Amino acid sequence: MAGIVVNRLGRTRDGRYWNEQLEEAYPGRCLPPIRLRAAVAEAAAHSLPIHALGRRPGAAEAAAEFEVLLDRIPWSGSRSRAGSVSPIPGSPA
Repeated sequence: MAGIVVNRLGRTRDGRYWNEQLEEAYPGRCLPPIRLRAAVAEAAAHSLPIHALGRRPGAAEAAAEFEVLLDRIPWSGSRSRAGSVSPIPGSPA
């Protein structure tokens, strides 16, 4: 397990509070959160990667947050290499 990720973290006091509670309960195990943005919901609704939204407000910021997480996954260093072996047995490369 790479860590705990809070997805769709709202910019509210309640969101901050619960994120802080997780960080206190699991020190060193929480990865940077993905903030709640309309661009993320839009990409999901259209079955598109966040990078496909181009200049849509919030898309670049969301893509950057996902990139940070992807770089923290131990096997992600090979994500740009063609022909890399999948880290999950039985899943496509």
